[in-house]
Amino acid sequence: VREERPIIFVTGATGFIGNRLIEVLIDQFKTTGNPENYKIRIISRSRESFEHYPSLWRLSRTSALEIFWGALENKRAVQSAMKGNIVYIYHCAAKGGDWGKKEDFW
Repeated sequence: VREERPIIFVTGATGFIGNRLIEVLIDQFKTTGNPENYKIRIISRSRESFEHYPSLWRLSRTSALEIFWGALENKRAVQSAMKGNIVYIYHCAAKGGDWGKKEDFW
């Protein structure tokens, strides 16, 4: 039986904090050689989100980053993205803006 690589799951990867977190994780992998053989998995609404973060596109072509497409409001998308050997979760996603119904933010 082949064991699955341990996964670090990050939400909000196309935001400022989430993207910076991924860069720090990748830098640590380079420094340590990634002895645990971690894979980073993200969930993202759309490919357009990546236009501002070319480093994510570059990483997505390697085995270090896995992308699941979908919104956090979509239960099935989240359940799909959460399958596997997830050992760490960094929830960096947030609803931005200063307008809307209170329910949108709480």
